[in-house]
Amino acid sequence: MLEQLLKQLQQGMVYSVPGLARQFAVSEGLVEQMLAELVRLGYLRPVETCNQSACTGCPQHTSCSTRRPAKTWAVIKNTA
Repeated sequence: MLEQLLKQLQQGMVYSVPGLARQFAVSEGLVEQMLAELVRLGYLRPVETCNQSACTGCPQHTSCSTRRPAKTWAVIKNTA
C-alpha cells in the first residue's frame, strides 16, 4: 500500500489525509503512519513553510483548499 500511496502523491496534486484515507479505505492514522514511513525511507520530505503567508509562493496555491497551516510533504524520490 505504501507504493500505491507514493504513486498517488507523485501525480503532483494536493491531497488531504482524510481524502487519502477514504480513497484507500483505511484510517487517517494509518495514512499518517504511511506518510511518516515514506519520509523515513527518503521518498518524501516535510515542507515546513505551509501557512497562509506562504500560499502565494507555493506551486499548489491555486489548487490547495486549506488556506490555513497544514502538514505538507514533497516527493523527493520517485519509484520509477
